[in-house]
Amino acid sequence: MHLSKVYFSILFIVITLVSCTIPDMTDEPIVNELDSYEVIQHHSEVEEGDFLFRLYTDQPEQIEGEFVSLKGEIVYIGDEAEIEISHTDEPISFHIKEKIRGYSIPYFIKEIGVYTILTKDEPYEVSFNRANIAPLEEEDKNEMRFIEEFSEREDFPVGYYEVIGMFDFFITDPEVPEDEAHIEFETKIDFKVTN
Repeated sequence: MHLSKVYFSILFIVITLVSCTIPDMTDEPIVNELDSYEVIQHHSEVEEGDFLFRLYTDQPEQIEGEFVSLKGEIVYIGDEAEIEISHTDEPISFHIKEKIRGYSIPYFIKEIGVYTILTKDEPYEVSFNRANIAPLEEEDKNEMRFIEEFSEREDFPVGYYEVIGMFDFFITDPEVPEDEAHIEFETKIDFKVTN
């Protein structure tokens, strides 16, 4: 009798673990719907005033299981040799939405009052950082589970992703007029992840 209790306990644990790892949507319906999405641009580069803003991923179509390089860059192209800026954790944040599931990946700011020197014509690069993801207490348990699993992965799950890169910082030079010192800009890219 004791052996059967152990057997059922082990069986219960295995079933529980397997059921917890089953995603909210199987890949098959997502892959089928993925074909209806066209990648518009996986690289964006926009010049605005004294700055060049870039947001990019290496390829328009990635493969699940492979590392996805998602980066943003600011290049100062003004007249000075360098300028100092003030910003949060980083002057670039990444707002990601998986369009097929309709899930947004919450990206949080952890620190304010950081200072960075931008040297003329040298890119200041920021990579997407999963440490800034924190699931919200949403009503939708499937979305919460997706975000938790997403934050623990090295890659991106199968899907169609839209990324808005938000560039937000202040030029600290006191000679720059206050209404020109706050720089806010955003640009968008998209990409697919297939299996």
